[in-house]
Amino acid sequence: LNLRYLFTFIDGIIENKLLRGLDVDLKEDIAEIAEKLLLRILDINGGSYTDSNLNDLDASSSLVSLYQQQERYEEAEGTLLLLIGNIDNMSKENPRQMVSYLETLASLYEDWEKYDKAESIYLKILEIRNETLGVNHPLSIQPMRGLFRINRKQSHFKKAEQRLSQILMIEEN
Repeated sequence: LNLRYLFTFIDGIIENKLLRGLDVDLKEDIAEIAEKLLLRILDINGGSYTDSNLNDLDASSSLVSLYQQQERYEEAEGTLLLLIGNIDNMSKENPRQMVSYLETLASLYEDWEKYDKAESIYLKILEIRNETLGVNHPLSIQPMRGLFRINRKQSHFKKAEQRLSQILMIEEN
């Protein structure tokens, strides 16, 4: 079984690239099959999240995306928190990977309207980016945009305006 091809197929399903034009019931059936395949892959590999087993990381990420798309936020959160907890040691060697998972978690909380949690994670991402890349690096814009959206959704317009000013200042430089 070539897991890379399976992930490509499953990711296509999750992003609806392979489901365009299909009826809703068939889409749900295919999503259910994708979930079972991902859970089976994780079961086969023992669910170990290590550098040498990135297929498990891929499967877990795909599973989180599938749950988030289906608005199964608690399951997405649980899977993602398990994933983040298991790669915590890896974060010192690969902060980019950790930031990627934190961005997914922040996005999940934002979709779930858990804005306080999303905001704290976006701030953590910004802190990591500032430490690793320097203050006002262009990659700092992404978490700032997340903070801007959250501030706007919560009607914290003064904070949103400040975030937007920061974003524009970085983009100009």
